[in-house]
Amino acid sequence: MTAAKLRVMHVIPTGGSGGIETTVLNLLRHIDSARFESVVCVVKARGTVSQALQDAGVRTFALRVKTRIGPVAAARLFYELIRFRPHILHVHVGTWLIRFLGWVAGRQIIVTHFHSPHDAWMESHPRLNRGMRMQIRNKFVAFSTRFLACSNDARKMLCEACPELDGRVSVILPCVDPRAFVAKNAGDAEFLDRRRSLGLPADVHVVGFVGRLVAQKGLSNLIAAIQPLVAGGLNVHLLVAGDGPLRSSLEKEAQAAAPGRIHFLGDRADIANLMSLFDLLVVPSLWEPFGMVSLEAMAAGRAVVAFDVGGISEAVISGETGLLITQGNSSELAKGIAYLLEHPEYRRRLGQAGRRRVETEFDIRRYAFRIVELYASWTAARKRRTGLPSGAGFLD
Repeated sequence: MTAAKLRVMHVIPTGGSGGIETTVLNLLRHIDSARFESVVCVVKARGTVSQALQDAGVRTFALRVKTRIGPVAAARLFYELIRFRPHILHVHVGTWLIRFLGWVAGRQIIVTHFHSPHDAWMESHPRLNRGMRMQIRNKFVAFSTRFLACSNDARKMLCEACPELDGRVSVILPCVDPRAFVAKNAGDAEFLDRRRSLGLPADVHVVGFVGRLVAQKGLSNLIAAIQPLVAGGLNVHLLVAGDGPLRSSLEKEAQAAAPGRIHFLGDRADIANLMSLFDLLVVPSLWEPFGMVSLEAMAAGRAVVAFDVGGISEAVISGETGLLITQGNSSELAKGIAYLLEHPEYRRRLGQAGRRRVETEFDIRRYAFRIVELYASWTAARKRRTGLPSGAGFLD
C-alpha cells in the first residue's frame, strides 16, 4: 500500500528572488516529492521564483495583494486551503489573517516562520519598542501552533517581543545549493564573455550588490563608499542586481556620485552566474535578520564585505570569509572594499574559505533534512496529542 503524502502549503510574500522566496524554492527542489506534496501561495505578484517553482513541478497561486489582504484574496486563500487540505500551513509572512483562515479551514499545524518584522516598522523603529512588540505579537503569534526563526538574532527578537515563546522557537539557518554556484576566475573565457556582455572591460574591478531597492538594504551607503574609490583613481564598477520602489532615486544618486560606474541590472533570475562576475559582494544592509545573499556569494567563492548587523555574523566570519564593518559607516566600508580589491590573494583566500563554509555548514540538503525532521516530529506529536491520524503514511 502506498503511504499518503504529507501535504504542506507554504505562504511567501512575493514571487521575486528575495531571501525568503529563494529559501523556499531551494527547499522544495530538495525535499522528497514521494513523501511530500507542496503548494505555494504567493501573497503579492508572481515573479522569477514563482516561475522557477512551477518549472520544478510545484503548484503555485498568487493572491495579487497590493497593500493588505482584502475579501477577494481572503476568499481565494480559503478556497485553496479547503481544496488542498494541508497537514501543515507553513507561513513565511507576518499576516495574522492568513493563519486565522488556516485555523478556520481545518486542524492543520500552523507554522510561523519568523524572518523579520515588516520593513516599514524596522525603518521607523530600529529598536524593539512597545508598539513594535505588539505588532510582532499580532502579526506572527496569533493562531500559530509552531514557531521557526531564520537566525538566532531573529529568535532573540521574537522572544523579546513575546517572552512566553522562550524555548518554543526552533532555529534553522538558511542554506543554498553550492552545486549551483561555480567560482570563475579572471582567466576563464566564460568569465570574460559574461563581463563583456554587460559592457564591462575585462581589467576592471567589479563590486556586486544583490537585493531589493528599499531603504533597509542600504544601497545609498554603498554608493557613498564607491564615490571616493572612483575619485581616488580605482578602476572599479558597481553592479546592482535588484529592483524596488527606490530605484529611480538611487539611480540619480549613482549618476551624481560616480557617473558611468554604477550599473542597475534590475531583478535577475541568474544570480548564480552573476555572482561569478563579481570580485566581491557588498551587503550594506542597515538591519538584516540573516542575509542569505552572503551565502550565495560565499558559495561562488567570493569574499563578502558587510555591515555587522543582525544575523549577518552568523554567516560571515570577519577576517575568515569576509569583512564586517560598523553599521552605516560608509568611509570604513570604502576602506574595506579598497583593501580587498588591492589585495587579490587575500581576497581569494577569503572566497575559498567562504566556499568551504557553505559546503560544510550551509548546504541546502542539511536544511531540507532538518525541516523534514521538524515536520515529522510536529505531526507525530499532533497525532499523539489528539488521537487523529497524521495524514502522512511515513508517520503512521
